[in-house]
Amino acid sequence: MRQDPTYDDGARPLFTCQSCHMAPLSASGIGANKQGVPPRNDLPVHDLTGGNNWIYPLIKQQDARGVLRLGGDLNATQIAAMDAGKIRAEDSLRTTISMAVNGDVVRLTNLTGHKAITGYPEGRRMWLNIVWKDAAGQTLREDGEIGLIGATFTNPVDNNTFQPISLKDLHDPNTKIYEAHYSVTKAWAGTIQDLNGPDFALSFDRKTGEVECTVRDFLTDEPGCSGAYLETFHFALNNHVAKDNRIPPYGMRYDEAEKRNALPVPVTQYGGGSTVFPNIGAAYEYWDDFDLSATPDGIPSKAASADITLYYQGTSWEYVMFLWKANNTPAGDFLADEGVNMLDAWVKTGMVPPYAMATATWGRSACVPTGTSEAICNGVDDDCDGSVDEDYIITPTACGDGVCASAGQLECQGGNEVDTCTPGPQNEPSDSTCDSLDGDCDGSVDEDFIISPTSCGDGACASAGQLECQGGTEVDTCTPGLPSAETCNNIDDNCDTSTDEGCDDDGDGYCDDTMTVESAPVPVCPYSVDGPGNDCDDGDLNIYPGGPAVRKVGTPHTYYSIFQVAYDNTAPVATLQIQDHEFIEVLLLDDVTTVTFQAGYDCSYSTNTGTSIVTGGMTINNGAVTIESGTLEIQ
Repeated sequence: MRQDPTYDDGARPLFTCQSCHMAPLSASGIGANKQGVPPRNDLPVHDLTGGNNWIYPLIKQQDARGVLRLGGDLNATQIAAMDAGKIRAEDSLRTTISMAVNGDVVRLTNLTGHKAITGYPEGRRMWLNIVWKDAAGQTLREDGEIGLIGATFTNPVDNNTFQPISLKDLHDPNTKIYEAHYSVTKAWAGTIQDLNGPDFALSFDRKTGEVECTVRDFLTDEPGCSGAYLETFHFALNNHVAKDNRIPPYGMRYDEAEKRNALPVPVTQYGGGSTVFPNIGAAYEYWDDFDLSATPDGIPSKAASADITLYYQGTSWEYVMFLWKANNTPAGDFLADEGVNMLDAWVKTGMVPPYAMATATWGRSACVPTGTSEAICNGVDDDCDGSVDEDYIITPTACGDGVCASAGQLECQGGNEVDTCTPGPQNEPSDSTCDSLDGDCDGSVDEDFIISPTSCGDGACASAGQLECQGGTEVDTCTPGLPSAETCNNIDDNCDTSTDEGCDDDGDGYCDDTMTVESAPVPVCPYSVDGPGNDCDDGDLNIYPGGPAVRKVGTPHTYYSIFQVAYDNTAPVATLQIQDHEFIEVLLLDDVTTVTFQAGYDCSYSTNTGTSIVTGGMTINNGAVTIESGTLEIQ
């Protein structure tokens, strides 16, 4: 804000809007048509001059075409007044901001009573253009460059093609642009859709002019159109401030700005707090410090100087194109052609070239060689060749243990040695997997593997061991015992998962005579004792020591312990095999049957060389009896 005395009495005035927009004349004049009124040199001009230096060429161009909506048929005096108004507007722009360079910091100070820039910013913007040069004056880089954007359009008024000029990169992180972006929210977009339909355009591609996002695209989060809000140039429809980094005026307080919906967005700019201003009655900073070295690309290493210009553009290509493309008023209706008329005026009056509000220069201080090698990383141009630390040798580095092991390099960044190596992520929070890897990156391998007990082998071969981690492989230390010949001892001696197989195949409680019997622990054959088995025939459960002494031959054989009972079941024809056994009974043979006796059989009924004895006598009253073999003794 202007602080110099501007009135004849020399007093320092209290500044109001009129201080700038109705600035005092430096020429002499009188303030009233009364006698005796003295002339003054501080009379304000009642022209309400602002900073819009393009409105005058716009009006003149549209008047010449006959499409000026309000007024028209300008005479020479009015046109001259327009030209003078443009000059005053540009004078006003030059007094809006002061710019100073201190080291690598550019300070822009707002000298107005409003934000810089001000007004509803439909395409208005202010930005820093910085042209970096080396010691020979050659351009190294230009930030905030304006020029052709690589697109061609046709002017509907005369069908001539043109190539728009605008900021080449609207999102260049090295360029500081002061602007406000307005938008619509999801909830409000739903209402817009209800009123205008889902195909209502919200934004356009600046290089093709095609619709970029419709209401439907925004509501359904199509790629490039998603988010809580969407920026658009729809003046009357916007309901949300997406960005506002314009420089606050002197004395702008948080509480007052909040009432007027004029807070910076985000509010943490210009001395704001973490989420809200810490003291609602405190004032924001009315300046901005832009650190040239803090941008992503920083100051070019060979830069010796920089030309810095603060540019203002009253109407951008992006906004003019929006007015052109978004005007869907039916042909012939009032204002139907205003988008086209605005485009034509913009193209034919120079595309609103940016106006230099302030300029400054940046330069490196005189360099004195230090004698230190440029191989030392210290951020100093030690040999004064315009480059810093250019002989520093990058060396490979390694970091992290185990699976976190990674590679990088030791670099010189901003005068500091920086190791770019970053350890990789852990595979597991503890190194419990047996894989020869240091999964938790603590320098030890598989140290958290949990040893667990194991078992192996069957029967007498059963053994115990443990599951260990050996060289990254899980190893079971359990070794089965050696098998032995199967013995009748209720143990699986040959380790084949079967116990005492072959000992008592017929299940009569007597072990096979080919098997060895051990009484402890209790064998499967309870009627056998230590030593060889004593079953007469381990394939027939009716044949065992002391088993049935008579059998009737058949398929299968029928076994009897009492001779008489065996005889009584022989009709009409049968053969009885009788063991070498003494029967204490009276044998009565009186059935009508033909029976053959084979006497003197051993326990297994395999040979009959012995004597079968009936003690009690035998009477034959009927039938036929033949003693075919062996000896049958009747007592």
